This record gives sequence, C-alpha cells and structure tokens, in this order.
Amino acid sequence: MTAPALLSIPGGSLVLPASGGLPHLAGLALVPATGLVLLASATALLLALARRDGRLALGAVATAGAWSAGYAALVVLGIVFWPRRALPRGRELALCGGIDCHLHVSALAQGDGTVRVRARSDARRASERLDAVRFRLVDAAGREHAPVAPPALEPLPAGDAREFVLRFPVPAEPGTRLQALWAPGVLDYLVVGPDNSLVARKTTLSL
Repeated sequence: MTAPALLSIPGGSLVLPASGGLPHLAGLALVPATGLVLLASATALLLALARRDGRLALGAVATAGAWSAGYAALVVLGIVFWPRRALPRGRELALCGGIDCHLHVSALAQGDGTVRVRARSDARRASERLDAVRFRLVDAAGREHAPVAPPALEPLPAGDAREFVLRFPVPAEPGTRLQALWAPGVLDYLVVGPDNSLVARKTTLSL
C-alpha cells in the first residue's frame, strides 16, 4: 500500500518515494480518526435512542454524515488532482507500507519486452516481500500490461539489494514506464493521499 515528499540521496542516487513524509502520515492518521468519530457517533445514537432524545440522535447522524462526506471528498480530490510523474531511469521509487518506506525499486535497463529491476531495502530488521509488489508496464497510450510468467521472488532481507528481470507481452520501448506499487486490497482504495492505490500508480519509472 502506493504513488512524494521525502527526498534523500543514499550513495549518490536520488530517492523519490511514491508516498512518505507529511502526506503519508496525515493519510494514515485519518483512518483511526475516522473510526473514532464513527464509533462515537454510533454510541451517541444508541444513547439517544435509549433516551428518546431526538436532538442528540440528529446530532450524531449529522456528525457521522458530515465527517464521512468530508473524508470521501478528500479521497476523490487526491485521486483526481495528485500529479502524474515519471522518474528518470535509475532513480529509486520508495514504496511505503504502514508507517515505513524501506523498500526502494528502480528500473535499470530495458530490452525486447524485458525490464531489469533493482530492489533495495534499507530496513534494519524485517525483510521485504517482493512478491507483494505489483509491477506493470505502462505504454505510451497509458495501457497497463502485467508481466508474463513473473519470477518467484523471495523476501528481500533487511539491508540487502537484488536485481531481477521482468518479461512483458509488449516491447519496453522508449516512452514506456514501469509501475510498481504494493498489491492493493479493498482498503487501499479508501486511504487519503499518496498511499491510495489509485494515487500511487500515478508515479512511474521511465525506461
């Protein structure tokens, strides 16, 4: 879960996260905040029904409705207005999962339908699941193509780096881009900001 605020230069290469920094943390904070507001509203509504208090019931419903509408608006605005960008070849794209952004991927070269990818972890303990990353080749028309017979990718140990080749059904010609993001679940489409899967896919790697 993809995908841009935090910049660093490890070993001379520029790292551009799909998500990270203040937008990443703010989007995560909104999830438990929304849960608390809805829980409090539901509790107030039950109390109002038990007391037959119409004003309290109306206030609880109005609060839950206003917060939900505002949250939905933030999700939609992020999807619509988050800018698209294609990072130059060789630059790293950091994939954030939860509160950390330890997995970095870059596209090193392309051939006739193949793309060489480098994955690097700057984690200290936990390994990174490369098989949970979704790769797509995006052509000049914006169509996405899944890898053909993708390799079985073992977890990447903390602090390690690995290169592997992805094969696609179309040539990786100049102008095509590589998309990399955590394989999305239902909730990944409901997060506000850069961790929303529909937002994370707007950041790609040039080939």
